[in-house]
Amino acid sequence: MADNKKKQKLSLGRTVQNTLFVLRYYFRYMPFTTAFNLLLSITSQVFWRTGYVLLFKILFDAIAAGEGLRKALLFLIGFGVVDFLLSMISELFWGYVYNPNVSRMMKKVERELYEKAISMDLACFEDPEFYNDYMMALDSTNQKFSQMYFSVSRLISNLIAIFAIFAILATINPLFLLFPIVGSVLAIFISVKDNKVNFEYKKGRKPLERRRDYYGRVFYQPEYAKELRLSGITEHLLSLFDDAAANLRKYDRGYALKQATLQFLKNFVVYEFIAKLVMTAFCIYQVLVTKSVTVGEAAGLINAAQQTTYAVTNLVWGLAEFQDNAQYIECMRKFLDYEPKIVGGTLPAPEGPAEIRAEGLTFAYPGSDKAVLDGIDLTIAPGERVALVGYNGAGKTTLIKLLLRLYDPTDGRILLNGHDLREYDITSLREYFGCVFQDFVLFAATLGENVACDFMENSDPEKIRAALDLAGFSERLAKMEKGIDTPLTREFDENGLNLSGGENQKVAMARTFAKPSGCIILDEPSAALDPISEYNLNESMNAAAAGRTVVYISHRLSTTRMADRICMMEQGRIIESGSHDSLMALGGKYAEMFESQASRYVGGENEAK
Repeated sequence: MADNKKKQKLSLGRTVQNTLFVLRYYFRYMPFTTAFNLLLSITSQVFWRTGYVLLFKILFDAIAAGEGLRKALLFLIGFGVVDFLLSMISELFWGYVYNPNVSRMMKKVERELYEKAISMDLACFEDPEFYNDYMMALDSTNQKFSQMYFSVSRLISNLIAIFAIFAILATINPLFLLFPIVGSVLAIFISVKDNKVNFEYKKGRKPLERRRDYYGRVFYQPEYAKELRLSGITEHLLSLFDDAAANLRKYDRGYALKQATLQFLKNFVVYEFIAKLVMTAFCIYQVLVTKSVTVGEAAGLINAAQQTTYAVTNLVWGLAEFQDNAQYIECMRKFLDYEPKIVGGTLPAPEGPAEIRAEGLTFAYPGSDKAVLDGIDLTIAPGERVALVGYNGAGKTTLIKLLLRLYDPTDGRILLNGHDLREYDITSLREYFGCVFQDFVLFAATLGENVACDFMENSDPEKIRAALDLAGFSERLAKMEKGIDTPLTREFDENGLNLSGGENQKVAMARTFAKPSGCIILDEPSAALDPISEYNLNESMNAAAAGRTVVYISHRLSTTRMADRICMMEQGRIIESGSHDSLMALGGKYAEMFESQASRYVGGENEAK
């Protein structure tokens, strides 16, 4: 825990750097708006803080001198006119200029974060600490950007306002400067401590919130609805939710006393006791006992105490927010400054089928010493159809991830047309492969957009329909009133269509068939399909894959019979390789696995008889 706190604490220099980082965005995307808003803030703060002090001084001095209210009323009217103009300009400026410009700027900042996310190594999203920082950056960017800018604005405007009030105080009695200075120093010290505690509290709370929110989320998200109703896990999940909520409450209580104490010290000791009560008492003493100030000066001093309190409060908030906001901006900068380890070269991917060769391929996931792949040697000829089979955990999907350069091997290499994958431009390389993973996703978009993911700018309706036909979706498409313009899911459209699992898989397959790739990779392509649909899909794959290399993973070995070659994997190694007939004749692991599956069908048929 101590180490984490050291990591979280930012130096003054880094806090300033993070502040300047935010200001550069403001002045890059909205220079005039930023400068004008800063000028308006300074003018308003100085006017409102010093104006009331002078107003009360002039009013009571005029009364004491027998000058009546004429002088005070004239000053009051002038004050009111300026106040009206500043308020009107501020509201118009904020509503019609500042807010729209900030909204546009934040869209650009968020887009920059999303674009960066696409370039991140997949391993980052499997690192809880990095993912927590990423979520903090995304969740707080808009809010913290604005707060950081206003912290700067508040600091500058309130500093100038405080100096202006101090100048007034100094002309009356320099001793009055002591109280706001002491209060300010204490307020800054306590606020910095309070800010550090709050950041540690929020950062430590994040993983606990995620756990509680997950167990809460399963009760209202549609993908869990059937399982909850058909299984006995509901009470267990509710118990886990209660435990997560209890852990969160326990965590909150651990910080409650410390936070409450710091708030008391800041709000009462600094602002109420020192800045108001003590200073007001001293002011009364100067008027009634020493008679060193006039009644008008006393009224001005009492109001100055109030205005100084407000200004110092805002100043301290601004100073405290610097470190608080800088901590969150640090998460964002850490994310933006991250240099992906998986970077591409300059070589464009080949246009047609190419030889794929793995040499001594070994891989262990980050943070693990256990090798998932162990010295694999494999050559896939251009246009060859290769099936990877084996029990769960054999390394089949991991091998595909290395082929797509979602990860790089721990040892060994993969060659495409004789060139190491690292030599290829990474975007071009990934465009070369058309891939459907077992855990594919469909987006809350139209059916056509879901199919045309890889050629959105040049989407061809006929090409989309042809791909859907190859995937066996044409019969379902004919029943859709809006055809390929039908919105999928009801995320944004109450008339959207929720497809079945098999239909979703056909759409994902159509996406791959439509992509002009040199190699098709299919991870469990028929997992959600019935036997007839599986047979039709196999026929479609033959047609769609003509002239292309195909690599697919399947536990349903009826699909693998169409492969030119089958590679049986076990514990990260290829232990058998050959055609279906040759592997069956070998009588090894593949034959054992195939016969085990076949016996289920045969047994089922015998029972039916």
